[in-house]
Amino acid sequence: MILLPLFLILFSCGKNSSKETFIPSLPLNFVDTLRYKKGEKLLYTAHLGMLKAAQIELNVDTGLHLVNQKPCFKIKLTGELDGSVDVFSNLNDEFESFVDTSTLKPVLFIRNLKENKYKLLEYNHFDFAKMQVKLVQKNTSRQDSIRYYPITSNINDLLSVFFQLRKIDFNSYKSSDTLSLDVFIEEQSFNLKFNIVKKESIKTRIGKKNAFVIVPIVPENQLFRGENPVTIWISDDELRVPLLIKTKSWVGNVQVELKEYSQKR
Repeated sequence: MILLPLFLILFSCGKNSSKETFIPSLPLNFVDTLRYKKGEKLLYTAHLGMLKAAQIELNVDTGLHLVNQKPCFKIKLTGELDGSVDVFSNLNDEFESFVDTSTLKPVLFIRNLKENKYKLLEYNHFDFAKMQVKLVQKNTSRQDSIRYYPITSNINDLLSVFFQLRKIDFNSYKSSDTLSLDVFIEEQSFNLKFNIVKKESIKTRIGKKNAFVIVPIVPENQLFRGENPVTIWISDDELRVPLLIKTKSWVGNVQVELKEYSQKR
């Protein structure tokens, strides 16, 4: 599967081609402040070299949603292809996550994939009482598939982990520390590991910003090239939003940049 550029990066950083046993990460130091709010909109542009490849939009719904008797934030990720860059041909895909407002744990994660003739509608129901996820794949040509997988208490889905990243108290860690978040996707759990290497000031499309520079630990794979092929800049302010992501891949250098941040009241 090929995910949207922003989350392809996170997904590939955690996946390992070997059959390593998943080891749950220890809890991280989080701040009490809720760094994301109802009505948030984050608009990103993705470039492949000098070529604008895609526009990616991440939204937090303005209202709350009741899922499995739990009030939830609704997070949605969509993408729009810009031009004819085949590497991003999956940009009709949509991802939705419903996150418990009290625990910030995922309750429901939906993947709606439309990639040429390939289609998949998948529901991941997280049950932390039973410590399992119920995975339901809807099929038009055959009976629905239902499977169950074990999960751990700190597991995230592919969208909720984005907001967990924003809650980390980066100032409480040293540059030599390796941090880890756990994610369940595509029928398995994995660790997203990274280092906080420094702070610096960068110019962005939304102004000059102080930022934490983090470098994910990327297992050897066929997507990225070189040492430390992924670098992420996260704003050093109350929002803690990813401002810029740079990668070195086999198709060329990919850059994902925050173009717009807004919030509806």
